[in-house]
Amino acid sequence: MPDSSAALKEAEAHVAEIGAALGDTNAGALPRAFMGSYLAFTGHLREGAREMSEALDAIEAKADPLSTAMVCGFLTITYARLGEFAKAEEALARSERLSDLGGDAISRVDVLIAKAAIQLERGDFDAASALSLECATRADALGANACVVGATALYGTARLATDDARTAEAPLERANELSLVTSMAPMRTAIQSLLGSVRARLGDMPAGVAGWKGALADARAMSDRFGEAYTFWGRARTYQREPAPDWTAILGDLDTAVGLFRAMEARPALARALADRANARRALGRAAQAADDDRESHELSRELGLVDLP
Repeated sequence: MPDSSAALKEAEAHVAEIGAALGDTNAGALPRAFMGSYLAFTGHLREGAREMSEALDAIEAKADPLSTAMVCGFLTITYARLGEFAKAEEALARSERLSDLGGDAISRVDVLIAKAAIQLERGDFDAASALSLECATRADALGANACVVGATALYGTARLATDDARTAEAPLERANELSLVTSMAPMRTAIQSLLGSVRARLGDMPAGVAGWKGALADARAMSDRFGEAYTFWGRARTYQREPAPDWTAILGDLDTAVGLFRAMEARPALARALADRANARRALGRAAQAADDDRESHELSRELGLVDLP
């Protein structure tokens, strides 16, 4: 667990102690929920989901609909990354209800970002692109920089999934600027990684390499397994589009990404990375291993109802 997470746990315990002294046993619920969101966004999906889920009832009992709606949105994204779409939809519905109660425009954008995350993980990339771009535009008008960064990370991921690096470039550049003034370190890593892939696919390979290198360094510094996995995967998917791909290097990146996604139980991403690894293994003449990857990818796709994979 990252050091910053340990600090969050210590702060949570301290808040809980103060709350107990004051007779408020729910005082530590909100810090616990936000600690859970940090864990989830850095790849500790199960632990983060548990922390957020267990804290939610206490937060809602304190009649704070906006904070509760935000945590529900984070929980929605976490369940989507796990491929638990029924739970994601339940958390999204709860977030929508609480956002309506709070009547806050930024909270409504948060809800739509969570909805776009479900679309992205299911493989409906066009719908995710349209909704996340709408979220980024609305958030920018509201001055909600963190929402702009989060929505644009979804948008960039969706556009790259459809090989549309050009359209993703300008929004990602804008989000990269804004990421410097937000406190969302995992989102900064995601933007840096995505920009690396975009720049490389548009012909500036040195800038792409620099972006991936920076993203990996940042991800490792904060034990961000999700950011690390997506960077390896994005680099592999970009290199395989080169005129003469280095399939051995590509396979190395995909082996790392698959291992990380499997450890995190990030099943939609795992299904897609396995499909890419099958292609790399076929290119290297490893037909039997490729068939194994294809089989597992297809089984996961059918189980989860992914719309972009067979």
